[in-house]
Amino acid sequence: MSQEMINTDAVYGFGFKEPIRAVILGSRGGVGEAIARALIDAHPLNRALLTSRSLAELPLHSEMISWYALEITSEDQWEIFIPRLKSHLADWGGSLNLVINATGLLHTEGSARAGVEGTQEVQPERSMRAVALKSMESVFAVNTFAVALALKYLSPMFPRRERSLFVSFSARVGSISDNRIGGWYSYRASKAAQNMLIKTAAIELSRSKKECVCVAVHPGTVASALSAPFTKSVKHTIFTPEQSASSLIEVLERLTPERTGECIAWDGATIPA
Repeated sequence: MSQEMINTDAVYGFGFKEPIRAVILGSRGGVGEAIARALIDAHPLNRALLTSRSLAELPLHSEMISWYALEITSEDQWEIFIPRLKSHLADWGGSLNLVINATGLLHTEGSARAGVEGTQEVQPERSMRAVALKSMESVFAVNTFAVALALKYLSPMFPRRERSLFVSFSARVGSISDNRIGGWYSYRASKAAQNMLIKTAAIELSRSKKECVCVAVHPGTVASALSAPFTKSVKHTIFTPEQSASSLIEVLERLTPERTGECIAWDGATIPA
């Protein structure tokens, strides 16, 4: 499609009025995959670089997307990844304007990380007696440290004057003031720390990128390998990945820079720190 044929008033999804050029971290299965599908379906000019730890049995294939194997906890791999991303952006003809981090680690049972060399077996702790440093380090590596690396390497690539979104999956249990039952020490603490990273980065980004919205989001309880062992006693609604993605996209479409730095639930409500 020629540039002359592009309707500059068109909405390309996620509140954008120009083609989306996205990086989606954690795009194999679950909500990340559902969001990637929605982005592809939204407009033929949208483009995305999707990442996964493994490129075996990829779920999506389209000329609008490219796949890249990335271990998000490795700074060495980030430094290799960024030049390749810049090459894609040059081909796409614009700046990076959307980042979705859909990764997370609650436990290793049944997850892609189980049995991976260097990854400690992880289960959410029911009491302080169950806290183990190696396990906690694994949880923080994915839920906190990787978010810091994503912010460090990707947010500088956002445009200075146009809309951009940095969205990282957090959890309601990361709210300190909303913690009423305890437990899950590593997961709660890693998500609370992630929320602080998002808030701090949002303040810095707002100084030079006025239209940037940097938020943590709670996708709700989603039927997935991550939540499966813990949903038997859940009394609230359990979403399909597609339902969660649809709700999140609706929220993101309405987000303005006034809400940057918040942790936001799937229904648009602010989750307290």
